[in-house]
Amino acid sequence: MGTRSQDSDEEGEDVTLRVDDRGRITILKSVRERLGIEPNDRVLAQLRGSVLEIDAEPSARLETATAG
Repeated sequence: MGTRSQDSDEEGEDVTLRVDDRGRITILKSVRERLGIEPNDRVLAQLRGSVLEIDAEPSARLETATAG
């Protein structure tokens, strides 16, 4: 199962995730870094039909970009 990123063109990006024998999903390190996911962060997910949509709550250490 993969996730879809919210790019401005909304095409998304396919990412392959691995499910272990206990049913846990591993999010790739590159994806965790890109989304600012750190150990013990909560990751929200919503099941829409056969699509699992993941929405990471950014870590408190992730800085918001500002213009100017």
